[in-house]
Amino acid sequence: MTCKYTWKSKLGPCIQDFIAFKRSNGFLYDAEEYQLHRFDDFCYNHKELNVTTITRSQMELWRIQFRNENTNTRNYRIDYIRVFSRYLNSLGVDSYIPSKGASTYKPKVYVPSVKELQIFFRYIDNNAVSNSSILHTRLNLNYPVLFRLFYCCGLRLSEVCYLKRNLVNFDDKTITILQSKGKKDRKIYLSNDLSNVFKKFDSKMDSLIPDRKWMFCGYEPTKSYSKTSIDGLFHKFWISAFPDWQGKVPTPQALRHCFVINKVEQWMAEGKNVNAMMPYLSKTLGHNSADETYYYYKNLKSIFPLIQKNDTHSSKIIPEVKNYEN
Repeated sequence: MTCKYTWKSKLGPCIQDFIAFKRSNGFLYDAEEYQLHRFDDFCYNHKELNVTTITRSQMELWRIQFRNENTNTRNYRIDYIRVFSRYLNSLGVDSYIPSKGASTYKPKVYVPSVKELQIFFRYIDNNAVSNSSILHTRLNLNYPVLFRLFYCCGLRLSEVCYLKRNLVNFDDKTITILQSKGKKDRKIYLSNDLSNVFKKFDSKMDSLIPDRKWMFCGYEPTKSYSKTSIDGLFHKFWISAFPDWQGKVPTPQALRHCFVINKVEQWMAEGKNVNAMMPYLSKTLGHNSADETYYYYKNLKSIFPLIQKNDTHSSKIIPEVKNYEN
């Protein structure tokens, strides 16, 4: 896959080689290519910074937060240059490696209720796309399965968008995730119900696009969906399913949160030791530790009654206060 952009800075040829190297190792590298192209323009437009390596002076200006840009986006920009700079050093080019940007507060994710999820999926199942053309009929087949993977398996946005067909095994009901966040591989196990729905979808899609590469093909049969496309579609479907919705619209990430919360609530209701089960859930989600997984539900009010019901220790630590005035 060739680069989409024209490269003008002195670093341009190295950036193109770097992107080609990443893609040869199985990385899609679309979002990274976009940000590296922005960096190429940045260097070209600052003549004093248009050099053949990464310098501290470049990074001092590149680190400045752009107008209408949040801190996390700024940090991603820096991260992409850090990886590129390490690549240059591996080639023997003395290149400055920028430090990580300061971490930011993670906004609380809205977690839809069971009723809201029922309405949302009913809308997708029935009329997500009203156009009767063959193209839109094909696209409409994607959505019920695609969005259920977020909710039923807790997959990340990129993991669903760029899921290759050969990584889904219907015989053992597994999905293999390769080189996801943190460069980790893992297997996801499908429930019987989801596996059956998934298999029927795959059979229908195979009749429309034989031997396709991607499990979910976008407008062009040879291409996958992009993350921004799925994010936009989710927003569109949510507003259509809830025309009177007030406030910020959830994102597909909310369905991943629902997966975590539902699983923990299930374990609590069954009386299982959540601390003992959490490492398994963390591995399923591709997290580095259980602490990352705890973040998904620690502020959720709906889980408090279950915690209180299954809490066998607090009453021993804090005794009941008796009313002695009577």
